[in-house]
Amino acid sequence: MTALNFAAQSSWEMDRAHSLHPWTNFGPFEDQGALVISRGQGAWLWDANGQKYFDAVGGLWCTNIGLGRPEMAQAIAAQAERLQHLVASIRLLARTSPDLNVVVRPHPVESGSAWRDLIGPVPNVVVTREGSISAWVRSAVAVVHTGDTTGFEVAVSGVPLVSLEPTEGVAVDLGHVTGQLGIRAADAADVVAAIASVRDGRSVRDLGQPDADAVLHGRLTALTGRYASERIVDVWEELPAPSAPRMRPDRLRAGPLGAVEARARDLVRPAVHAVREVRRRLRDGADRDLFLTGHKFPPIDHAALARTASSLLATIGASDPVDVRPIGPRLVHLRRG
Repeated sequence: MTALNFAAQSSWEMDRAHSLHPWTNFGPFEDQGALVISRGQGAWLWDANGQKYFDAVGGLWCTNIGLGRPEMAQAIAAQAERLQHLVASIRLLARTSPDLNVVVRPHPVESGSAWRDLIGPVPNVVVTREGSISAWVRSAVAVVHTGDTTGFEVAVSGVPLVSLEPTEGVAVDLGHVTGQLGIRAADAADVVAAIASVRDGRSVRDLGQPDADAVLHGRLTALTGRYASERIVDVWEELPAPSAPRMRPDRLRAGPLGAVEARARDLVRPAVHAVREVRRRLRDGADRDLFLTGHKFPPIDHAALARTASSLLATIGASDPVDVRPIGPRLVHLRRG
């Protein structure tokens, strides 16, 4: 191993003694250890001795957006700021409303014990993933979130929703879609004030919570936009079909290599025919919607959907009728009567 400075030498020794690397030959690793990388930029890496490497590693451990990107550091900093504001909001809300149980629902990949350590020993804070999130939402006074998809479910359920979107100290605005659905809060004081107003009986509309149906309708049914299912199909149809590679039988040679090339040609032929068929249908317009859209987004049976929704409501003890309003052949709006 090339001589390293003290810090790199210490890192090399600790890594060799305590780390278990995937795809490692542990024979030479005992003596040689791992390569100590000191920095990266774009597609290039530098080791502790200043040697430059092209980063061509793929798979689970690759950074396919490049290394040393400042916007990624800003996004990570923004998430850290959000976490700090959320923890502060939980503590302040629990302290100022001792009669409330503040329930924290960790993400499925998060550790409940980590959240307990972050929040500390607060008597009326409960960290749990037990039960369905829907049951917790229905029994909540209000729900506070920082941009997770549960915001959609809360908004359409009629439960007051507070969207914690810090403005000061956050490096970038991540632009969470669900942030548009709730009462905007910039810090812990805003969260506590919003919850207090809800408990005093103020309307969520007066507090700034937009109409969830209008927001969701615009997101789900717009003909242009990032989240329109129709737009996905539109883009798909606009993509040019790839051209099939030309076959060169004259290049086939006798022997094992020729057999491999012949086998490859046999495997490619069905794909070539499929591409040609797609291009023909696009050009001629034959069964265009059925071919490109029907098998991906089959039309919805509105009557069957209404029966299923009514059955689900009956299961939870609700007897309200279900109104199914068709928006398109593959999109409906469900509302409890």
